Amino acid sequence: KDSKATVIYDGIDIPDVEDSEKSRNRAEIRNEFGIEGETKVIGMVARVAPQKDFFTLARAARRLTEKGIDLKVLIVGSISKEAVNKTHFLEVQNLLNELEIAERFIFTDFRTDVEKFFDSFDVNVLSSHGEGFGLVLLEAMARKIPVVATNVGGIPEIIENGKNGLLCQHENSDELAGAIGSLLQDADHRGRIAA
Repeated sequence: KDSKATVIYDGIDIPDVEDSEKSRNRAEIRNEFGIEGETKVIGMVARVAPQKDFFTLARAARRLTEKGIDLKVLIVGSISKEAVNKTHFLEVQNLLNELEIAERFIFTDFRTDVEKFFDSFDVNVLSSHGEGFGLVLLEAMARKIPVVATNVGGIPEIIENGKNGLLCQHENSDELAGAIGSLLQDADHRGRIAA
């Protein structure tokens, strides 16, 4: 017997945010965290948990800095709500220190004003080991922020690689760095993906 199923995805409201408000949000966040000048901001909205694969993101950021890209990685998400997150945060900090890029990473812990952070990102990243759907990608895309994510779980149902975002192989820091770098270093490419 044939059966049919229809997938009904989560959705979000597309915010009607004027460019002047986006500029104010960007300036406010950069000022709050001391991000100066032309420094590029790689953003990730996610709790600091093993599932989110901060190790691959850290190694990718190291590769980008070795190429001379001035960047900060801004992580917006809970560190302290669960014991496993606290432990993982210490492990991430240890790796950042080993890679000598700890000063490049900013962890905000839990915030209620996440929408403003999207406006401060040059690129939004989700480097997870697995995701059901990755709603945070839709939130970034709705604010016209280009996204880079791992090709896992439901993410390829959101991102068509090269059209509305970039997909990378899971745990591949070279590929992740290449995708992020291609957007940071090419404003036209970044604009096409964001649009």
